[in-house]
Amino acid sequence: LTGERKEGAYLAVWNLVRKIAGSITAFVIGIALQLAGFEPNVEQTDVAKWTIRSLLALMPAACYLVGAVLLMQFTFNEKEHQKIRKVLDQRARDRKTRELGSGKNLHFGRENWGRGTI
Repeated sequence: LTGERKEGAYLAVWNLVRKIAGSITAFVIGIALQLAGFEPNVEQTDVAKWTIRSLLALMPAACYLVGAVLLMQFTFNEKEHQKIRKVLDQRARDRKTRELGSGKNLHFGRENWGRGTI
């Protein structure tokens, strides 16, 4: 509702978190397999097999559980949606009124794509 466009910052943070999560995952898996006695290209011990199964099933399940708990903290109900929609609609009306009053070209053809006029 600030009128600022922050999509680039959100995408940057999203990618940073994704890369950090990938790094942490690789680290945790490497340590877990090392502690379980994993040896490449040989028959694995029962502990190593159990660790691999756990990493493939329990670790993602735990991450989904943490995500679900975090998502439950996010509230965005119909009342909040209507409030934000009213602000956005009013902003659009104000912008249109300013453009009509200033005599700006309101043609939204290809030449205006990417220029912040749409």
